[in-house]
Amino acid sequence: MASLILGPLLRYVGRTEATVWVETDRACRVAVLGQAAPTFEVRGHHYALICLTGLPQGSVIEYGVELDGQSVWPVDDELTAQMMVDFYRQRATLPPAIALWQAQIDAIRRMRAQHGFAAPQRWAAFILESATAFGPSAASK
Repeated sequence: MASLILGPLLRYVGRTEATVWVETDRACRVAVLGQAAPTFEVRGHHYALICLTGLPQGSVIEYGVELDGQSVWPVDDELTAQMMVDFYRQRATLPPAIALWQAQIDAIRRMRAQHGFAAPQRWAAFILESATAFGPSAASK
């Protein structure tokens, strides 16, 4: 199954039209508000531009993104919020990278218990960038 790498991003917004841009991990068909487009490839990267037309003037519209018919955005807000609570709870006693890993494992377990599966696009997008991700370095001791 295809996954989002980046996006969705609004690339253009007019009075009754908008263009949404995404990057995916492989070739697929991207759909937003009933409009669909195949991805195109540039040097191994897969992108799609979805042109939305006929939008109500001056409106704000909530939308989702589907890749090959599977909803991938927006992410589950409750799951995300719980992962952050779990991360900071674990962070009290664990290095950041291990705390995030444990929060992701907890999310996978909750999803499997509730839905029977744990789709990676719901939990895998969280990364940690830090010089001390695994705790204090030997140089700081």
